[in-house]
Amino acid sequence: MPIRTSIKKDEKQLLVGNVLLDTDNIFIIGSEAIFAKDAPHTQGTGDSAFWMYNKAADIVGISPKERPTNEHDWHVLLRKRSISSDFFITNALHDFGEKEEEFDFGQLVQYIDPDLKAFLKNAISYNLIDTIFTTAVDRTLEYALKEICEQHGKVLCIYNFKINTALTEYNQRKKDGNISLVYLFGAMDYKVGETSIEFVYSEDDAMKTITDYLRIREDNKKNIFENIFYKNRIIAIGCRFEDWKFRFFWYSIRGDIDKLANGTIAYSCEKPEEDPLYNYLKRKNGLHLETDSRKFLREMREIMEGQQFLSQMREQRTLGDIFISYASEDVKIAMKLFYILKDKNFNVWIDYYGLQPNDRYTREIENAIKGCDIFIPILSSQMKHDIEAKNERYYMKEWDMALANGRTIAPITVGDYSPRGEYHSSGFCKRCGLIEDEDITICSWKDIDRFVSVIENLLSQEKH
Repeated sequence: MPIRTSIKKDEKQLLVGNVLLDTDNIFIIGSEAIFAKDAPHTQGTGDSAFWMYNKAADIVGISPKERPTNEHDWHVLLRKRSISSDFFITNALHDFGEKEEEFDFGQLVQYIDPDLKAFLKNAISYNLIDTIFTTAVDRTLEYALKEICEQHGKVLCIYNFKINTALTEYNQRKKDGNISLVYLFGAMDYKVGETSIEFVYSEDDAMKTITDYLRIREDNKKNIFENIFYKNRIIAIGCRFEDWKFRFFWYSIRGDIDKLANGTIAYSCEKPEEDPLYNYLKRKNGLHLETDSRKFLREMREIMEGQQFLSQMREQRTLGDIFISYASEDVKIAMKLFYILKDKNFNVWIDYYGLQPNDRYTREIENAIKGCDIFIPILSSQMKHDIEAKNERYYMKEWDMALANGRTIAPITVGDYSPRGEYHSSGFCKRCGLIEDEDITICSWKDIDRFVSVIENLLSQEKH
């Protein structure tokens, strides 16, 4: 469904709900959406960048009338008053830790926008998101995400693109069910001692990060960004179009501003009537624009906490035909398989909205397995580890249910899981009552087209 700039409220709820359920979303959180609007030192904007500038301005006695309302003018003023990174470390952060090199942004989590926090909590609990990108440089979002991840038994992994190796490390990360936070222009952090100080604060700091990015060999840069951004919908929340860094970001990841309209949702612009980029993008088909990022966060929160959204999630999982079984760490690959099979008009059942193991959960799983024809376990690197470590996981109980109900089992392998491994024959095959190389049809994700053909043939046999 194309995303339009003018849609009715009910249509919008359905539209945004469908967008949130897509596994190929890239979420970018800008500084404008991080704090609540009544947070101190933000001039009533809730912009976490303004918190830094006003904190420094208070110390040197810059009057409220002198303080700008846009980020670029702030940097001009701070340079005139000789407020540098060193000044900020020594003065503005002195009450955040016992020593200068120790400061705790966790104290600022109390000011985070409640709708942003609720959105992140819902998206993580429903397994709808595995990476958050941010154009902000303060650490408040990071600390808020740490709290949410701890509540859901996940680990937050940090990637600071100011560090040259971070881009490659992120691209090569293991998709283990944990959450990644990526600082696109670097994070407000530094090291002392023999290591040189790295502290993102000013436009010059951001420019250095961008310059380092430009030095990456073109083929490496292209491959890395293609894997991360080119094939996904980008949902940018609280990223101002008038911010030159953000404009650079758009061009650097897409190459052509016209490609923004390809399934992208972008937010937000403070003065759309005065912004030529906003008006240009507004004319693009398939691009939905909002001027109020907090309103959009509030709408997403309401949608995700409403019964209509849960119904949308449930409606996509139709009982019958196929049941997909996977480790929670493999939710992304499981959802890709789900949509591939759905596109073939198969009835597919999958759990991807954060059900917690309990009696009701077990009954729902049992009913789905009893009602399916084909049981597809995704055999992954995580499963290899669990089998070898003798970890008893809930998905293994699903194998038991499939065996007990006589379901046809058709596995697919991903990562470094090998059907030739001892763990496969003694762990998976034995538990599922399968005779290796005889009663099992197994394919690799690299042969996904052949796997789909196998499933089609199996279903045809079941129907006849």
